[in-house]
Amino acid sequence: MGIDDTTHSFVVHGVGGIIGSICTGVFASPYIAGLDGATVIDGGWIFHNWVQMGYQFAAFTVITVWSFVGTYAICFIVDKIPGLKLRASEEAEIMGIDLYELQDTFDEFANDYTDFLCKHGITESDILSIKHVVTNRGKVEVVEHDHDNSGSGSSIV
Repeated sequence: MGIDDTTHSFVVHGVGGIIGSICTGVFASPYIAGLDGATVIDGGWIFHNWVQMGYQFAAFTVITVWSFVGTYAICFIVDKIPGLKLRASEEAEIMGIDLYELQDTFDEFANDYTDFLCKHGITESDILSIKHVVTNRGKVEVVEHDHDNSGSGSSIV
């Protein structure tokens, strides 16, 4: 489907909510619900209140559909507003979002990029060939020597 859920929101809240709803349908206890002195329920599946499971399935199905439709509508509207896009640019995806977003802070904190670049998939041998890292209007350009070790010329990656 191509959805990038970096915060695992669906796994935590969606799946957790569905499992919790099913468990409530199975294990709902009239005694526990009645501890507030006002609530009276028939209990869940284990108390032979079979219809409670139907209520629970209906509830999480409706909530799932409502959440999907509402989120889709909001995302559709936001994506149509000029200057607001839900997807990163192709350049940012290729470079890596961390490097793309944090590139302006490099010179503010340190000029040694080795640790940062190693964490983002650039090998130490690649780092040795880097001559200079240039930030220009939101773009990081890695200027490196030619690989023939002659030192003549450079290329921008």
